[in-house]
Amino acid sequence: MSMMIQFVFKALPGSDMPTITENVKAAAQLWKKHGAGEVSFWMVTLGEVGNMAVTVPFDNYGAYGHCYDSLIEDPEFRKWQADSVKAGMTEWVRSNMARKISLG
Repeated sequence: MSMMIQFVFKALPGSDMPTITENVKAAAQLWKKHGAGEVSFWMVTLGEVGNMAVTVPFDNYGAYGHCYDSLIEDPEFRKWQADSVKAGMTEWVRSNMARKISLG
């Protein structure tokens, strides 16, 4: 069963969008390094306009658990987290975990 996690955030006033995009690219590389599928970056254009979302897909919950356990032990990821907070360009809105429901 496919599943994904989603991180929703917004840029703070005065933030630099190219820098935010580079930060997301760095995070995507780290997730993929530890086994995630193709990470996607989204800009919300209806509803919560201005929010951004990053989605990280997995084949199943086991794959997610293996990836996440490995990711949080990676010193490079911990540095990325600290640098992201220090940069102060975005604010977390919510996180979601969803599983894919077959329609057929």
